[in-house]
Amino acid sequence: MGSSQPPGAEPAANISMPEEVPATPAMTLGQRHGTLTLSQASRSARASAQGPAYGAHFSSGDFSIWLEDSNLLGVVAYVLNVGTVRLSLPALPDRTPRVQAFERSLPPEVIALTSRGGSSLLARHNAEAEAQFVRRFVASLWCCYGSDREPATVIDRYRQVLLPNALKVVPKPLQVNSALGKSQPT
Repeated sequence: MGSSQPPGAEPAANISMPEEVPATPAMTLGQRHGTLTLSQASRSARASAQGPAYGAHFSSGDFSIWLEDSNLLGVVAYVLNVGTVRLSLPALPDRTPRVQAFERSLPPEVIALTSRGGSSLLARHNAEAEAQFVRRFVASLWCCYGSDREPATVIDRYRQVLLPNALKVVPKPLQVNSALGKSQPT
């Protein structure tokens, strides 16, 4: 009997199958989508002569929260296992850019807010504050999903302060990610 394999090929029984890597909640395809709607925070203690303070309404499915802490909002999105976030910004009323949890980069529209020319000084200042809020949100979300790439000094703050606060505001049934990965040694 002849072999159906080409000459020089190993028998199928000797082919090793790649090991399966167990999926963590952050890697699953069942990620939620969210919306981050920025607006100026009224009567905020953080508002100063340096510019307005912003807050955001974050929603994903039936969950919704208003916070002025963009870093905490990023951790809340991580706890909910949000993978894609639509941005609704006052400086971009006719556009809805999106950010991805596993991408560190900002959408070009958000980057352009920091170099707006031709607008009034107040409009430029507000646009820069919006871009800064989004930048911190994206950095926080990226840091949580990539905690195994971050230094321990950074992740310690997330573990000790931000993650416990996020777990307090997200109802238990909606919590998908309740821990951070192991961080890099410092």
